Amino acid sequence: MFYQTVTVLKPDVVTDPRYGDEKLDWTSPTRLPVDHVLVAPSIQTEPTEPNRNAVVTGWHIVSQPGQPFPVASRDRIELRGGLVCEVVGEVAEWPDALTGRIDHYECDIQRAAG
Repeated sequence: MFYQTVTVLKPDVVTDPRYGDEKLDWTSPTRLPVDHVLVAPSIQTEPTEPNRNAVVTGWHIVSQPGQPFPVASRDRIELRGGLVCEVVGEVAEWPDALTGRIDHYECDIQRAAG
């Protein structure tokens, strides 16, 4: 079940010299392959906005129990075939009911086109 590999893309964080704001730089993100995950389709919608033909597609990712999952809400995830998606919301940590330790992680990702 946990036989897929994704690549986590982590941006560089740069400080705007003029205002001091931190900004994400996606020019050359750090690439971290993560093995043994489950990737399942979750949504596909076509928003109805005038003059726009958009499609939003989403997936749900579950890490293998006991496997580290180095993903943050600001990261992007590249699926097989090079499709890059944004993490939606926070990454959920699921504790083991008996031990209280983290069992696995889950997150949603999506890609909007059009």
